[in-house]
Amino acid sequence: MSATTQERGWPSHYIMCHRCVFHRNTLVTFDGVEIVVGTVGNMRIDGKDNVIDKIGLNHYYETKVFRADPNDALHHDPLSGGEIYPHEGEKWRIDHHNENCDNEANDMHEATVARVVSDLETGWRPESAAD
Repeated sequence: MSATTQERGWPSHYIMCHRCVFHRNTLVTFDGVEIVVGTVGNMRIDGKDNVIDKIGLNHYYETKVFRADPNDALHHDPLSGGEIYPHEGEKWRIDHHNENCDNEANDMHEATVARVVSDLETGWRPESAAD
């Protein structure tokens, strides 16, 4: 049995995601467990499309991993409070901005999806998956 991934067209997290030019949202499913990997960044200041703003403390992009909400059978969006923290040393944010950052964010997202798939296929389950 192998995990499946589904790329979705909407941002998965971040309250100001409507201002982010870059966003990825991937649903990873394996053996009844659903995990959302979301990346956002390249945020523009309202009315100033040429001004890039940070989305967090000293970073311009971030990738987050969440349990999918088990009560959201339609969209399988992130469960509130269901964040799964990155592995130690795993890249989850980009602290600079240049013309290559969207590509760098895409690579960061893909690496995180690959890690979640591998973790699920080798027996890892989120601690709170049973509740």
